[in-house]
Amino acid sequence: MNPSYRKNILRTVKSSLSRFLAIFAIVALGVGFLAGLLAAPGDMRLSADSYYDDTDMYDLRVVSTLGLTEQDLELVRQTEGVETVLPVYDEDLVLLTPDGDSHTARVHTLPQKGAPAMNSLLLQTGRMPEKAGECVVIETKTLGAEQNWIGPTLTREKSDL
Repeated sequence: MNPSYRKNILRTVKSSLSRFLAIFAIVALGVGFLAGLLAAPGDMRLSADSYYDDTDMYDLRVVSTLGLTEQDLELVRQTEGVETVLPVYDEDLVLLTPDGDSHTARVHTLPQKGAPAMNSLLLQTGRMPEKAGECVVIETKTLGAEQNWIGPTLTREKSDL
């Protein structure tokens, strides 16, 4: 490379140093962002897999709008590769707190005692339900952390449907 050409490049960079640094920062930010995007899926997959293993999460969920009969469950049990079948029921409801606030919730049945260990819950506070009429609340951002969900009686909102 010609010495005068090198001198000209250095002079150009010095005269517009702020522009050079801004372009360098933009490229570095883009490279960092891309590296994060490429690394995140693998880390998220490992985190989810670890959680699924810790809670014995199911591998396959069979859903029916009309429900499954005992014969349907037996067919699933006989399917090659199926180790365990755990029938549960769920329903979407609107629940009312003692203050009159309404919250949309999905109500799931818990496995009966003696059922295979699947879909275990990791309690943060409180205890598991011990008698009829008790439930576990899975708190989400929509429910809000300011609500105390331990102890209050939740009632099902009456529907005109």
